Amino acid sequence: TTHQDSLRFRKPSPENPRPPTGLRLGTATHVCPRVELGAFLLTDDMVNSFRRFEPAMQLLPQRIAAHGLTFFANQKDGYYYARPGFSLVRNPTLGGLFSKHEVGDVRVRFLCVPETNATVVAVQCQKDLDETFVPYRPVCQGPCIDEGHARDYRVEAGFRPLKELRSETTCCSTGGCAGCCCCACNTIACICAQEVVTEEICYVSDSLDPIDMPFRSVVKRSPWRVWNFRVMGLAAMFLGVRLFLNPFSGMVQGVPMLEVYGGAATVVFAAMITLATSALIAAVAAIPYRPTLAFRWFVAAGLMAVVPLLLGTFSKGH
Repeated sequence: TTHQDSLRFRKPSPENPRPPTGLRLGTATHVCPRVELGAFLLTDDMVNSFRRFEPAMQLLPQRIAAHGLTFFANQKDGYYYARPGFSLVRNPTLGGLFSKHEVGDVRVRFLCVPETNATVVAVQCQKDLDETFVPYRPVCQGPCIDEGHARDYRVEAGFRPLKELRSETTCCSTGGCAGCCCCACNTIACICAQEVVTEEICYVSDSLDPIDMPFRSVVKRSPWRVWNFRVMGLAAMFLGVRLFLNPFSGMVQGVPMLEVYGGAATVVFAAMITLATSALIAAVAAIPYRPTLAFRWFVAAGLMAVVPLLLGTFSKGH
């Protein structure tokens, strides 16, 4: 619903009555200063995520007095109506107020977000003697740090402004082309600046979502784009391995299980090393999160390393 305040017109009509003192036209939202989820106090940003508004007339009285006016509830449309000088003594019924509108009538509607189930994925912490949440952000930690210190680092990172954390991704504070020339890390940071990266996880929902729901939309990216980068990485790795093996081409072609490939033995061996290494990297990365997927990658790495050699041996025997 939109409104136009006639007082701001270039030539306001003298017939239009002025709004009651203190009554503002438009939509205003009042946020409860303390919203709790169980024993945890929700932050302002989390509270703003609840937007499933419902009519609040059932929670309010049928008659409300405010700003010198008396508002009467209309159960049919969910609005409260008021008219200056309107009185139930002179107008026993409210039909005229609800159906026959006059200049100067005022109506208002109240909406609220009721108590509901919710899902929150964030880091639990304590602030000002209250249990609350901060965003979950990746932090650097050594291999010998225990779980208690790691949790303290995560909580500390959650309290820090996100802009401050982003500035730590570069080696120096110089911006623009000068920063890219300062260090290769800055160049990579500038190239990836527009990429959607999982900088933090602070998921809030006004329903009971499955466990994996908060993580489905953490990083939305096209699978075609992901595979393009993977192919580019494989191509770069293959080129590096091929250049490394180039001085040893004679030795590689003399290997019994590779000599059947002839002049292409070095290329086959480089491709075998590239695919097996990439599969091992994927397996190691998946171990802490998806052990089953990691096992599949280990099997794939083994097949990529063994199948070319078995094919060479089988072809040589025939």
